[in-house]
Amino acid sequence: MNDQWPIMVVSSDLESRRSVVRMLVSQGFEPISAASVGECREVLDKQEVGLIFSEGQLIDGDYQDILASALYAPYRSKARVVLIAPQMKPEAYQEAKRAGVFDVISLPCRSTNLEWAIILAKRDERNRKKERLGIAPYSRPPVKSAAAGIS
Repeated sequence: MNDQWPIMVVSSDLESRRSVVRMLVSQGFEPISAASVGECREVLDKQEVGLIFSEGQLIDGDYQDILASALYAPYRSKARVVLIAPQMKPEAYQEAKRAGVFDVISLPCRSTNLEWAIILAKRDERNRKKERLGIAPYSRPPVKSAAAGIS
């Protein structure tokens, strides 16, 4: 699955960060690790990152600071931010989505959730590239329910 798409994990909690990094390594990725908003900004200033998995609260800010850092990074392709958070109330989830997070994964984090977020982010990247080229993005035709047409 890996085509060297740069992924970053941002968490002030060393064990949480290590856990997510281990899961990504087991999927063939070589994630970049950061413990703070400041470290994340340093990486984003030096290299392009496609996807950032970030916990909600960090020692020097929160996920909204990560979003702003990704938005103002010097690279054309802006990183998508996936929030890793404990179970959220619907209002908090909607607020995070309105703020600009690409997806939300609940804690404890599972390898399959990370993998799915990567798949969706890569699809989004392909669609963005197609859009820049004037090609219609891929969309799956509507699927009829198995019970459709049964009376």
